[in-house]
Amino acid sequence: MVSSARARLVRAAALVLASAVLAGCGGEASAPRHVFLVTVDTLRADHLGFYGYPRATSEFLDELAAGGVVFERAIAQWPATGSSFASIFTGRYPHTTGLTQGAAVVLAGEHLTLAELLSANGFTTAAVVSNGVLRREMGWGQGFDEYLQTWDLAPEEPEDPVLYRQWLNARRVNEMALPLLERLQNEERLFVWLHYSDPHAPYYLPEGVENPFLGDPWDVGDEPAKIRRRVRAKALGDNRDLSYYVAHYDANIRFADGRIREALAKARDLGLLDDALILFTSDHGESLGEHDYYFGHGRLPFNTSAHVPLVISRTGGAVGSSRRSSWSTSIPPCGRWWPPRWPCPGSRATAWGRCWVGTRTLTGGPCRASAWRSRKPAAADRGPSTAASRTGGGS
Repeated sequence: MVSSARARLVRAAALVLASAVLAGCGGEASAPRHVFLVTVDTLRADHLGFYGYPRATSEFLDELAAGGVVFERAIAQWPATGSSFASIFTGRYPHTTGLTQGAAVVLAGEHLTLAELLSANGFTTAAVVSNGVLRREMGWGQGFDEYLQTWDLAPEEPEDPVLYRQWLNARRVNEMALPLLERLQNEERLFVWLHYSDPHAPYYLPEGVENPFLGDPWDVGDEPAKIRRRVRAKALGDNRDLSYYVAHYDANIRFADGRIREALAKARDLGLLDDALILFTSDHGESLGEHDYYFGHGRLPFNTSAHVPLVISRTGGAVGSSRRSSWSTSIPPCGRWWPPRWPCPGSRATAWGRCWVGTRTLTGGPCRASAWRSRKPAAADRGPSTAASRTGGGS
């Protein structure tokens, strides 16, 4: 169990990279030269092996977690892509950014982002994203030297959700990410964000991928999925068994897990993991029928859609392996885990959150001591999953 003072420093859906670089390793270690932020859209923590799920959805991520720090109670700021990522990249609460309860929201240029902060400190910054609400023209590319969008691979964006998903899956992310890593392999300081969207409804698998979970010991029960009018776009043909949808959700996690393994193996082969920090998390989870809410996430902040995975892994064993049993909802922009020689972030207009004693702002001014409070989601379902639209316009 981590102390309450330390727990308040760590919250999952805000500037996770910046203050967690030296998590668990004190202030003497040097900052990593390469940083990888890997995120999977719509991924609930309790459907991953290292959070106790029985299906083999996350073999690679389980390995990553075994060698890093796992946060057991990481809570998204709001279970919608835009609102959540705004907090991750600015270190601000949704009520501060003004981006609340929305998926397709514009990230205004007045906000200092994580990518801009790292770029200002000598990092080459690059991203590959696969959710259409994270478009560069909506502000999400600010601070990135390269900002690649998987749907740009398509001759034109299909309207059909099944066809559209073929340009958003993890295979497409790596189609852009692997050449990107090769181009950037000689960068002295590098920040790469890879965003996968496979578990987002509708849960169609990529072409040629079979579902290994259909008919397994957990594919049981005759509970029907309530495909109401607003859910029809997420229906998988005429199937109405809830277990069928859960199996497909899980199979998409498994597919993304394999592609993450592929991308980080490429990074390792290129020497990019020799001195690196890897952070893995999600923007939000997914309701799979709990609370009578099917295949969605943005409306109700229960654990099913708000509890997200969070893993921090530093190559070379600088972080070590541990689990943190704390409610964690965002991360302050600096603190005693902030890397030495990295300035504490500040905003273009006003102070960008508060800093901790002993650090300085980007402009060189002193930081002020402050307290950060963790808060639980408005309505938390502490129970496990009862079952063990188009992604580009979704959340």
